Amino acid sequence: MNQRRTNWVVILGILFALLLIAFIAIPNLVRSKMALKRGPSGMMEQYSTVAALADRGDYANVSPERKLVRTAELSLQVKDLQSARQQCSVLVSEMGGYIEQSDTYDESDHASSPILRLRIPPSRLDEAINRLKKVSIRVDHEKLESKDVTREYIDLDAHLRNLQAEEQQYLAILKKASTVKDTLDVTQHLNDVRGRIDQLQAQLKYLSHQIELSAVSLNLHMNAATLSAIHWTPSLTAKNAVHDLAQGLADWADVLLSILIELPLILLWLATTGIAAIIIWKPSRFVWRRLRKNRGLPQPAPGD
Repeated sequence: MNQRRTNWVVILGILFALLLIAFIAIPNLVRSKMALKRGPSGMMEQYSTVAALADRGDYANVSPERKLVRTAELSLQVKDLQSARQQCSVLVSEMGGYIEQSDTYDESDHASSPILRLRIPPSRLDEAINRLKKVSIRVDHEKLESKDVTREYIDLDAHLRNLQAEEQQYLAILKKASTVKDTLDVTQHLNDVRGRIDQLQAQLKYLSHQIELSAVSLNLHMNAATLSAIHWTPSLTAKNAVHDLAQGLADWADVLLSILIELPLILLWLATTGIAAIIIWKPSRFVWRRLRKNRGLPQPAPGD
């Protein structure tokens, strides 16, 4: 009797444990299946609040730092284009910037006017402009501009963060996918999200570059009187002539030295050519005399 009662208690305990496991597992399984069937629409509901905050500009009540894109245009009249360009290059390096692009166009037969695109840290832009103007004898054009891109920068950053969160959601759903169709659907949406992430990252990187380094368009040119003047530089002509003379003497010395070094080889070639000429001349002279004798022509003198 006691044995039978014990068996019933064990059976009832096993049944209770199975019911408890089923009660816990079945709802989780149903939720997982529903999430896979909903796909992106169900996932979008999970972070729609974040997207809404990004759209209306409510970024966790944080007061962002202003983002400014500063640009400048300068047209400077200088005495000497080459010297002015060198001074500008040194100045930009001292300011912590660099020459991004350099173009030239011919103003005359004697001068090519450069157009430089400079990149300078915005904190030193005003200082750089003042120092650049000191290189010139006259400022023909000057323009400074600042554009506030704070909202654009924050929107891009918020959109990027939302897409990255969406990517993590898709990755979580992909791990739970149980069929090939579900896997392909989630993978397609995941690739689309990653493509938009790459595009936003490129836009944000470009905008950050514009903010971190101001662009300066610099045009250097000479005045018309300087360009139309007679360009006679006797000192430069004499310097070039001396250089050409020295270069000519150097070339002559090089040729002479080469001949002296290669003289044994030259003598060897001359000896080889002479021996070959003697070898060919003897039979040729003999054949030529035989032909003249056969034709009855007078024989040449022994010295011929």
